[in-house]
Amino acid sequence: MKYLSVVLAASLTVLAQAQELSKSQFVQTKLPGGISLDIPKDWSFAGPDQKRVLQTYAQSVWDLTKIPYGRAGMMLGATAPADAGYVSITVSLEYRSVASQDELKQLSASQLAGIDEQNRKDVEAGSSYNGLKVLSWEGTSVERVGSATAMVKRYTYQLPGEKPRHMENCEFFLGDRLISLLLQHGEHTLIPTKPIFERVKASVAIK
Repeated sequence: MKYLSVVLAASLTVLAQAQELSKSQFVQTKLPGGISLDIPKDWSFAGPDQKRVLQTYAQSVWDLTKIPYGRAGMMLGATAPADAGYVSITVSLEYRSVASQDELKQLSASQLAGIDEQNRKDVEAGSSYNGLKVLSWEGTSVERVGSATAMVKRYTYQLPGEKPRHMENCEFFLGDRLISLLLQHGEHTLIPTKPIFERVKASVAIK
């Protein structure tokens, strides 16, 4: 019993150290539109006019005043180091009248099924413009993501000349604006994408 207690204590210590190390690998990024989230520190961040690697918390606070805004725009695009395989995080913001958080939460099963069918048609419709092919469709769900509720679409797609990619699109309906968090990865990566994406989603805060 004593041996088991020692092993358990050692395991908990290692787990705590791993969790602490994980925290040190992320930085909080605050964006217009009232959203903030944690992003892996060593990923390459690209904006319309810039690309850089964030190394400190200070660098994680973006100056986005020069990014052109219209009805919609990409606020943030981040990719893992090239040798890790394709892994990316994108955040976009669109100002328009959409459902509220309460309306999203109150969707019935039949309403969500109809939305899921339309979502797939909308994604597949893009094939006429960019050649995107949906390889598998996992469906649409309403889930808690960080501090808010999101409509989440999951599917695997392929673009001409590219390898298949898995998409998890979290859409936050906020009444007067729509914030989309897109999490994508290739089929074979050298980093564990699931814990990274789960950490990113858990950190989402929307005002």
